[in-house]
Amino acid sequence: MLSETKLMVGQILQDRNRAETFLTDVMETELSGFRHVYQKNALLDVFGETGPRPDIMIEDEDNNCFVIQCLGKADGDLIQLRRRYQCLVDDYYFHQVGCGMDFPELYIIFICDYDYFGFGLARHYAGDILDDGSEIEDGRHMIVLNSQYRYANAEPKLMELLDRIRSSEAA
Repeated sequence: MLSETKLMVGQILQDRNRAETFLTDVMETELSGFRHVYQKNALLDVFGETGPRPDIMIEDEDNNCFVIQCLGKADGDLIQLRRRYQCLVDDYYFHQVGCGMDFPELYIIFICDYDYFGFGLARHYAGDILDDGSEIEDGRHMIVLNSQYRYANAEPKLMELLDRIRSSEAA
């Protein structure tokens, strides 16, 4: 069923207007226009290596970068995958303009057909937390969308998408 989910989400994200609506719902705020949208083979060119790559990377005009990946249960550890994507994106920006630039805010968004954290939340923000309980504020963020949610804590249109993913998995 993951391939159907990837296809459904891929169709949504290929259309710039639908992708912007999706990200607005995920981020729960209005976004600036898109500067670049990288998909499929373009991501191989952007990251210059094989191995796990996101499904799409979007840069907006406010210096935000959104990396989006659909995942099934067998796709591994989200924390390791997050760190891989952070390194890929940081390397990409470092090679674009060098070390003197401000790296963009990076939002890694995983769309899962399972509840990775076990909290039952439809939308879960996961920051890096220090031992004292404070969040590391490095401009790197992870948002996990869970189609197997028990608590509808996201925008209605996003909930509709998660429900569609859930129903396609049950079929």
